[in-house]
Amino acid sequence: MKIKKAFDICKKSHNIATFKINEEEQWLTNGFAAWPLCGVPDLSEEYICQLYDITDKQSEKIHFQINMNVPKTLNFDDACRYEIPAQPMTVNILIKGKGSLQPLIFERGLVLVEKVYLEPLTDTQEEDISYWIRYIDNESFYVAVKVGLLLCAVIYPTPMTDSDYTAIESIYTAAVATMRDKILSEKTESHNQYD
Repeated sequence: MKIKKAFDICKKSHNIATFKINEEEQWLTNGFAAWPLCGVPDLSEEYICQLYDITDKQSEKIHFQINMNVPKTLNFDDACRYEIPAQPMTVNILIKGKGSLQPLIFERGLVLVEKVYLEPLTDTQEEDISYWIRYIDNESFYVAVKVGLLLCAVIYPTPMTDSDYTAIESIYTAAVATMRDKILSEKTESHNQYD
């Protein structure tokens, strides 16, 4: 995992927080996504600034929370009894004001996560990455991203409006119409060859 990339994401969002699951497991978060810091010593605000070239002027704009409480609603185990698989689509969706989004399909529909939160995993083969939905309650959930069997990121879904979903539905409707026309055209051409 590219730890520096995770710190860059937090730095850009002006929110750098760390928490420890246990004595050995430390995580980094910006409040929207979290990544494990494997092999990294206990961090302090000063050490983070020194290690990741954050100037005094930049640090004034960043909200630091070192060794914050572990978010109670999230499960950081590698395996979770109530997780369900989600399938990534091979297309990305770009929504104004939300950036590039990775669509995931699961049993209850569609969820989108910001692609930027997956960038720390770009040194990993895509086929080794799996996505899992973990429920907080009947309505709320988050995405657990694993490499092999190990949890490597926790990401909250991108909030979507009705108009966002309407736009996506329009794309689907247009794609279905295009495919239908293509199939009809191919059938017509095939039929004409035998006339």
